Amino acid sequence: MSDERPDAEAARSPRGRRLAWLAAALVLAALLAGAALLALYARGGGPVPDALGFLRPKGFDPLSASSPPETALRTLRLAGFDHAVVGESGGTAVARVAMPAVSSPAKVELSWQTALVAGARAYPHARTVVAQLFAADGTPLLEVSAEAAVVRSAAERDDAAGLRHVASFRYLASAGGSQ
Repeated sequence: MSDERPDAEAARSPRGRRLAWLAAALVLAALLAGAALLALYARGGGPVPDALGFLRPKGFDPLSASSPPETALRTLRLAGFDHAVVGESGGTAVARVAMPAVSSPAKVELSWQTALVAGARAYPHARTVVAQLFAADGTPLLEVSAEAAVVRSAAERDDAAGLRHVASFRYLASAGGSQ
């Protein structure tokens, strides 16, 4: 009988040596992966190097530019409008906004100005921009339209009076048409 331990005997066998090499390789791979991730963390993030491309998210880039509808809806949401629909077709950008409350003429004016500017800025290629205001219960109130370039210019100059002078106003009928 040998006074050697059984695990020492197993380590000398070919199978034991293979297992030891496999374990060493796995530990080395884990250490290298950890070092690579630590280096990525230490450099402050940013674009993932090509060698670590498998770590990149597929199909979604949170830092990419927002689409025009997303830009307009975020602007309107930040202005306090919970319900809005935006879109563009044939060179006309439309922002349909439900006003939370119609409490004063000033609130209505700020609402249509916000909707016009949000539509004009979000859709830079639109020729005309339209803002349609609705009460919270869905009652149509007002439609305001203007040339998009003039709206953008007035917004850059912070010229509310100039925006009011170039805009066309229509009251909306309950059936959805204009009067």
